[in-house]
Amino acid sequence: MAKRISIINFKGGVGKTTLAFHLATGLARFHRVNGVRPNVLLVDMDHQSSLSDVCLGTKRWNAVAKAGDTVSKIFLSFVSETQEMPGREIVELNPVHNLMLGLAAAAAPRYTAYFGMDVVPASLDLDTIEIELTSAHQGSPIRSEWNKRTLICRWIEETR
Repeated sequence: MAKRISIINFKGGVGKTTLAFHLATGLARFHRVNGVRPNVLLVDMDHQSSLSDVCLGTKRWNAVAKAGDTVSKIFLSFVSETQEMPGREIVELNPVHNLMLGLAAAAAPRYTAYFGMDVVPASLDLDTIEIELTSAHQGSPIRSEWNKRTLICRWIEETR
């Protein structure tokens, strides 16, 4: 069964990104379920995209953001009637592990700690999508608000 951990604080500069990254790294490296390492999925929900940049590297993050394969697609599926809920195509598999291998191929065994950490990156357009999301409605107001607030959970359940 999947476990979800959220790190939330509306004040900036309190270490949310750093805590999320190191918690994910620790879980990917040390946590075992029946002797097997679990996959850890990081979902970057900050339009500043620092976590995405750290995990993917700037070059890959720019390519992903330009292609629009980010967490914004999940919210766009609610805002736009023509946009379908994305699937696993927005998940970057093992990006930190792959980034480290590319940077230091000779030291590859050292970077196995990052294996099993997948990322759904954010991009700068998330800020705009959030504003659009606040004014979007589907059906009754109460149901619509519930659907907005559970988009990420629904996406995780449907794509795992």
